[in-house]
Amino acid sequence: MHPTKRGELKRSTAFNATRPLIGKTMTDAPENEALFNITGHYVQELKAVLQSESIVEGTDYENSAFNEKRRNEGLHLLRFHKTGTAAQATQIWEKHMTARAHR
Repeated sequence: MHPTKRGELKRSTAFNATRPLIGKTMTDAPENEALFNITGHYVQELKAVLQSESIVEGTDYENSAFNEKRRNEGLHLLRFHKTGTAAQATQIWEKHMTARAHR
């Protein structure tokens, strides 16, 4: 496994069926969860990016409960109400981070 840069996505195996795993992953994670390698301002940036694509906190997803271990690893978990929205959100974030890296 390769280390990831802050802000990259660490997805559950459910979203990585056709691509190699990136960084740490959740095992046996429900398909409606997405684990992001973000902390601090990236959490707000993630929410803003999702909001701009009409994926709204409370309506489409919930923040996970605080988890000290996950926080120490620099991870943030979102639980989506629909599996399709979780997959869409991971793609949106990856596209955003790729564009951001090329600025």
